[in-house]
Parts: sequence; C-alpha cells; structure tokens
Amino acid sequence: MAMSASSSVAQPPMSGMIGSARVSASTGSAGFSSTPAAPPIQTPRKPSMSVEEKLGTNWLPKLGIAIVVIGVGFLVAAKWGGFAPWLRVVILYLGGLAMLAGGILPSAKKDTGPWVAHLLVAAGR
Repeated sequence: MAMSASSSVAQPPMSGMIGSARVSASTGSAGFSSTPAAPPIQTPRKPSMSVEEKLGTNWLPKLGIAIVVIGVGFLVAAKWGGFAPWLRVVILYLGGLAMLAGGILPSAKKDTGPWVAHLLVAAGR
C-alpha cells in the first residue's frame, strides 16, 4: 500500500467487518497555531488598607463596643442589690433572649461566621 502526503494508512479489514478503516494524520504542527496566545487578563489588585484606616474602621469600633458592654456590666453589678427580685429575673431573661436573637438572626443571614452564631445561642440558653 502506498503512503500519501497526509500520512494516510489503510488497514486491512478485521474479520467479520465490512469495509476498511482509514487512519490519517496531518503533517505540521498538529493543530497548534503559530500565533501567540493572548496574555491572561489580570484583575486589578485591591489597594491594601493603611494602618490608620484599619484602626479607624475595624479595631476602634470593636474596642468602643467592648468598653460600653463592660461599663454596663459594672453598672448593673454595682446596682444589682438595689433591684427588686422580679426585675433581676426580667433583666436576665431579656439578656438571654437578646443573646439568642443575636445568634439566630446572623446565622439565618449567613453574614457572619457560624462560630459567632453558635457562641451566642449557647450563651443565651
């Protein structure tokens, strides 16, 4: 059998098969283009925050909230003996309900990490 320019090879028919199979391979770069591929598109980098911006938008508000919570805790502890027994029970139940709500609502929104929600729900029980 003769070979053509495109490297076609005729194969003998298999037993029980009608006809013949032809295998061809092209010469050259096997489907690769000689033009260079376009460079990958790079997304612009987000500018990093300065230390001042990190402090002002992240850490100082958290610190302020912690100071307020600790201050309210000290105020309630100082005046705890002056509250009527029924008011003490109401304050504790409201605190527990607030922690439950603070844990259930963020977990429904999926905005915060699950550990925050689990922590608040466990503390509110």
